Parts: sequence; C-alpha cells; structure tokens
Amino acid sequence: MTQDTDHQTEEERNLDTVRRWVDAYNTDVERMVREFYAPDLVVRTMGAGTYTGTDHFLQIELAVLEAAPHRRVRIDHLHATGSVVVAELVLLNPDMGEDWQLPLAAVLEFENGKIKRDRTQSTGFQPLCGTISAAADRMSRPARLELPPFHRHVTAWVDRHALRCR
Repeated sequence: MTQDTDHQTEEERNLDTVRRWVDAYNTDVERMVREFYAPDLVVRTMGAGTYTGTDHFLQIELAVLEAAPHRRVRIDHLHATGSVVVAELVLLNPDMGEDWQLPLAAVLEFENGKIKRDRTQSTGFQPLCGTISAAADRMSRPARLELPPFHRHVTAWVDRHALRCR
C-alpha cells in the first residue's frame, strides 16, 4: 500500500514510521537502527542504561540478536500526539518457550522524521551491560543470582566485546 505522505498529519507519518520500524526490528536490525534512528539518538532503557548514537546502539542490538535470533516484536497498540508515539509492544522469543512474552512500552520522540529519543521500558526487563554482574559482586552469596539463559548470553556477549552502557 502506497502512503500519500503529502496529506498525512505528523501523527499519521510517525505511526506509519513506527509500523515500518517494528517490521525492520523483526527482519533487519541494522536497517532498523540506520534507517529509523537519528545519528545522535539517545536511547534510555529501564535497567539497561543509556545508549547514544547509532553505532553504539547497533552494537547493543546485534548482541541482542545474537542472543535471541528468533525474537520478534508484536504491536498491540499505538498512540500518537505531535512528535511523540507511544507503542505498546510485546517481545516474543520462542527460544524461551512458546508462551514467553515480555510487554514493552516504547516512548518514541521524532525529529525530522527519525527517532531522536527512545525510552523503552518493561517491568519484566532484566538489566544488561554489567549491571547484573556488579550487583552479583556486591551480594554476600552471588550463587543465588540466577539469570535466565537469554540474559546470561547477552551479558556475556556484551562483556566479551567490551561494550559498556554510557
């Protein structure tokens, strides 16, 4: 379906962009980062830190893809006002079980047709980028901290490639 972007409102353009952003997340993560995010983006995730710039964010997304190659996102609802879209999403990962789901809320701020700020959150999200390891180091009995396989893999990949949240 061809969109008539000349007659679309800002909200309609942003909603259309979010639908294409989700499709790219599910099919080509590098295209998702390069095509839909502004080069000077700021991504703030609950528990996993702040990422700035597309190069840093792409490294993180590639780590997630390596850890969960079958993960997908489903759109449940989209809400738009002006330059902001709130996307109610569900992360699905059949490798974690057929019924495994993680509800997400992405608050996406657009500037010049690209996502400039991304605040994605979920109450079920486990921290990455060394946060878990640092917490385990401070625990009196670190053996009690058991991470799901997906999070162990991503944390190991991030550590192996010396990536750090900024």
